[in-house]
This record gives sequence, structure tokens and C-alpha cells, in this order.
Amino acid sequence: MRESTVQPSIDILMATYNGGSYLEAQLDSIFSQTVQSFTLYVRDDQSNDNTAEILNRYSEKFGPRMKVLNDGLGRLGVIRNFFTLLGGSNAEYVMLCDQDDVWLPRKIEITLAKMQEIESRSGKHTPVLVHTDLKVVSKELEMLGDSLWQYQNLDPAKDSLSRLVVHNVVTGCTAMINRSHADLTLSALPEHVMMHDWWFALVATCFGKIDFVTEQTMLYRQHGKNDTGAKKWSASTLLKKLSTYSETSKLLLRKTQAQAGEFSLRFQAKLTAEQIQLLNTYSEMDKLSGLGKRLFLIRNSIFKQGVLRTFAMLAFI
Repeated sequence: MRESTVQPSIDILMATYNGGSYLEAQLDSIFSQTVQSFTLYVRDDQSNDNTAEILNRYSEKFGPRMKVLNDGLGRLGVIRNFFTLLGGSNAEYVMLCDQDDVWLPRKIEITLAKMQEIESRSGKHTPVLVHTDLKVVSKELEMLGDSLWQYQNLDPAKDSLSRLVVHNVVTGCTAMINRSHADLTLSALPEHVMMHDWWFALVATCFGKIDFVTEQTMLYRQHGKNDTGAKKWSASTLLKKLSTYSETSKLLLRKTQAQAGEFSLRFQAKLTAEQIQLLNTYSEMDKLSGLGKRLFLIRNSIFKQGVLRTFAMLAFI
């Protein structure tokens, strides 16, 4: 009997805002993928450049394979924009997409293969997130780093809850989630969240699986206007920032605490007692003394990526 050649359905979600300078290159790279069983959904966040014109032109060219949302919700910001797009998706798999990068031709193929490998072992009922490495490039696509993970000294294997509450390792524009993950995420959308990809990572690590592909699947363009962007990591970089690191570190830590508390609140009926205790204690850590905070973090292995980042966090908490 001949095996079925039907490809699974994939929704690619792209949030745009004043992305006209690089948008065409990204759209061309998406529609040149080796896997073509996708629909591209785009929601523009009230751009005032030529983004809308480019989107209209491409949607006319590709017809039902590219849908531009006009929901009248106004300006939402990048996080709510992505969550809104996710709410309109019903495909088996969902991929996140930024407006200013370039996807390498096998990005979907490579990520989907890893996703299906995990589902073959764990079942489609398990919420799964797969992410990949990236190449870091300038705005002219000149190579800055062959690997984002090396560029920023990140280890994607360190994805436990105790690590993820304080430091995200998932780059959203490389991520694919399955339907189980998408449905679970949509059942408890947050008010306080650092970034949408960080929330997706927390969902996967608490209720399912995170896995990764070491191959670089896209060009991560750095142009000075990225919402997050890639900052090259080195010991000298940290030392130069120590004079201002204290307040920055404390502010970032408070935001991660708020996110942890929100996650515990939204998913308290599904979390284990151990997960709730870690999340709640971390979110209310300001009630502890300076020594108490440090002991709590160390005892629960709540560490940032890399010894120097962790040392700086513990020093300036």
C-alpha cells in the first residue's frame, strides 16, 4: 500500500510593524521553503510605512496561502499581536515569524521533522515546542555569528523550569508548537509576560516537552530596531556593564517574578505542587532577606545561563 503523501497543516504567524525595509526578503524566503503545506497569517500593528502595501501585494500574489488580518483591534504591541494571531489559528502546527529575518530553505522541513519525531514517542496529546539555532547577521545580511547560541553563550539543553523562570533560551522566530500546546496556551492567556516566546517555553516545560535542533535554520537580522535582538556575550561585556547592572538586574528580576506569579495563577489547576511552590516562592521572593533570596535561588538551582550571568544576578539581587 502506498504511504500517504498528505502534508500536515502549518500556520505561520507573522506580526508586522513598520517592517517595510526588510519584509519582502522575509516573505520571499517563506514562500521558497521546501515544505509548502502552510498558510501565512499576518497581522499588521498599524504601520505607517509601506508595510501594508507590501502585504497587500503579496497576499494578491499568493491568494489563500497568505491571509492578512484586519480585525479593527488597533495597536496591540508585539506580544498581544502574536497572541491574537494564535487565537485565529487551527492548524496542526504553528510557527512564529518575525518580519525582518530570512528563513533558510529547509527551516520548516527541519523543524517539522523534529516535531514529528517527538510526537511519535510522546503522542500528539503532549504539548511540544521545538526551536532551533540561528545565524546572526547585520542589516545587510553580513555574518556576525554562525551560531546565536555560541554568540550569546546559551545552552538550549538547560530548559528546566528552575532555569526558565529567570532566563529564556527559546528564540520565538525559530519556534514551532503543536496543536496541543497552542490550545493549552490559549486556555490561559497572560496579562503580565516578558515575551510571548518565553510564555510558550514555560508552557512546554511544565506540561509537555521542549526540544531543539542544533542546525541554524534562519538569518537573524540585527538592525538596531529589533524588539529583542542578539547581544554578543563575553566576560568583558559584563564587566563594562557592572556600573549600571545593579538596577537593570533588579528590574529584570522583578519582571520575571511577575511572570512566574502570573503563570502560577493561570495554570494552578494543572501545575504540580512542586511547580506551584517554586513559582510562588520565586514570585514573592522580595519578602525574603538578601541572604534568603540567594539561598532560595541556589537551593532550587534557579540559575541564569553561564556562571558570570548567575554570579551577577546573585551579586546584585
